[in-house]
Amino acid sequence: MNNNDPDRMSWRRFAGLTMATFVIILFTFVVVFDNFLRRYLPVFLLMSACALTVYGVISAALRGIQRIRSKRLSP
Repeated sequence: MNNNDPDRMSWRRFAGLTMATFVIILFTFVVVFDNFLRRYLPVFLLMSACALTVYGVISAALRGIQRIRSKRLSP
């Protein structure tokens, strides 16, 4: 496999930008709702774990769809 494949690079860019956006939003949430987090930290951690799990499932599904489409299009 070629490491300079445009589809592979765009996937890495998409994953990196999505996770960077998630971290920035998470940091902003922590700064704004500091008092909230002191009281509801377990709930916040559970919500964060759920968000990361959903992100993983969606990214795996998108990657699977991309893999199936590329196999179908290749001769």
